[in-house]
Amino acid sequence: IDNEINQLAKELGEQNPNNADALAQAAEAIQQAQQQTQQGQDELDEIAEPESIELYERAAELGHPMAIYQMGVLYYLGSHGIRKNENKAIDHWKKNIKSKEEGPEVAAMAAYRMGLLYSTGNEEGNIKKDKLKAYSYFKFAEELDPKPWDDKPTSADQIKSLDLSDEQTKQAKKIDIKIINWSKGSIMGKNKKN
Repeated sequence: IDNEINQLAKELGEQNPNNADALAQAAEAIQQAQQQTQQGQDELDEIAEPESIELYERAAELGHPMAIYQMGVLYYLGSHGIRKNENKAIDHWKKNIKSKEEGPEVAAMAAYRMGLLYSTGNEEGNIKKDKLKAYSYFKFAEELDPKPWDDKPTSADQIKSLDLSDEQTKQAKKIDIKIINWSKGSIMGKNKKN
């Protein structure tokens, strides 16, 4: 890691401890410097990594959409010194979905991840395979941001891969309405887990 970039990013985070954007930018600067200097190294830099994660955690606590999403990914994967916890990952992604006005692209990514979870179920067993809910989350993601990102299939591709019957699609559309209402902060979002 370039020590100057690392130090500047750390100072940016320290100077703006309550500014989610500044903290996320600092964390991203550390990550980018880390990626640039890795060049084939298998292990991540042990000094910058905790600082980057700490800044992301603080930014997520302050409501920064991408920081919330990234922390969800870290909890889901159990990487970069974060203990795997799919429940926390799901909680983070649901925060993204619920605050879609602040970050629609990030909310779409979170909904896509939730769709993937429901299409297969998860390791901890708290999400059972449910093609109808998977459809609903993929549909929600598609409505927020239909373009693909990275090398992932689009939400529309994922919906097709579920291979739902006409009747299942009708049922899934009813769930889709519930997810949209939940994301708007309706009673359903406060009383039921999806």
